[in-house]
Amino acid sequence: MTPTPRSGSAPRLTYTPAPVTAGDPGVKITCTNNTPPRVVLTKLEFLLPRGTGPGDFTNSTAAGVSVTLPSDEWDAEVTVIDHQKKIRVQLRYEGDGQVLPRDASVPFIIECAVNPNAQAVDFSVKETADKVTSDPHTLPVTMLPRGVRIENFQAKQYTVDAATDPVHLSWNATAPGMTLAYDLSYGTPAGDVHVRPSATDTSWPPDDSLRLTRDTLFHLQATLTPTGGGQPRHVGLTTLVHVIHPHVNAHKLHARLTTTLLNQRHNGGGYLTGYTPWNTDLRTEDVHQTFTARTDGFLLLNARTIRTTQPATTCTTVLTLHTNTSPFTTRLTTGHTGDDLLLPVPAGHQVSLDAGLDRPESARQVYQLTLYWHPLGTGLLTVLP
Repeated sequence: MTPTPRSGSAPRLTYTPAPVTAGDPGVKITCTNNTPPRVVLTKLEFLLPRGTGPGDFTNSTAAGVSVTLPSDEWDAEVTVIDHQKKIRVQLRYEGDGQVLPRDASVPFIIECAVNPNAQAVDFSVKETADKVTSDPHTLPVTMLPRGVRIENFQAKQYTVDAATDPVHLSWNATAPGMTLAYDLSYGTPAGDVHVRPSATDTSWPPDDSLRLTRDTLFHLQATLTPTGGGQPRHVGLTTLVHVIHPHVNAHKLHARLTTTLLNQRHNGGGYLTGYTPWNTDLRTEDVHQTFTARTDGFLLLNARTIRTTQPATTCTTVLTLHTNTSPFTTRLTTGHTGDDLLLPVPAGHQVSLDAGLDRPESARQVYQLTLYWHPLGTGLLTVLP
């Protein structure tokens, strides 16, 4: 069915371009679903201003622009619209669309030679989601002079014990030829708090005084003003600190005695680093790794081999849960169609993963392991060193 345009419709997703420094090889745009219902995304179209002026992002040809995609199901097409002085980047999902639950996001990286004269740049984005095509939406991109970077705003600990663990925030800042001013804000039960770290600070607070009793979103607003005068630039960064609750958290308990136990927001669940379904996590070597659980949960594993020109092979995966008595081991052998394993993991226990191809001597054989952590409470599944 052809998507039906709806007059005046705004995009369902939120689009966040990372700040771009002159000389960078492109821009990363993160698309996030901030709405309660899930969104099924099938198509995106970005228009980039082309030229060498202060409002142009790149002067590349279509051949000079490439896109790093989140998975093999996405395709990209780049064309130049000469009469509009634009580069059009069209992204299409092969199939029914990528499902984005609430708070889920998907990144795209548009790689090209960034115009060194760029100052104030606006992209245009148009999406097709849930079979509805939005109107074009202006997407401002923060452009920073060469050598200027404000990035990596994060907490030392992503999860903390309520009123016990101190919170420490840090960020990286390099701003030659610019004057820096910060506004760091966060919410409390008594209202919003604003603090102003000094221009030379890259961390806050200076002591162990900050302890939280609830989930807290921190926002760092950096204002950069050229020392010789000129238009200020603004960079906004956010990070979340989650307060740990008991191992099982009831969520929205209803009269019919139903409750949500899985897929709660900000509870430490999701794909494990290095084990996502994206094509960046394909592998050829054996895997031997051990994880530990900070809360009760379920570990979902998917294993599959990737078709190549070589004879088909299989992948064998072994998950071992280490208990106080004897270890529990489960084994999975699968081919290119893939298969799943679901393992319950109690809090404080360790899980060992051993996997590899059954014919490692076969040239160009590739396989993929996907691990998704479903915590019942709040806590990560972390890799043991």
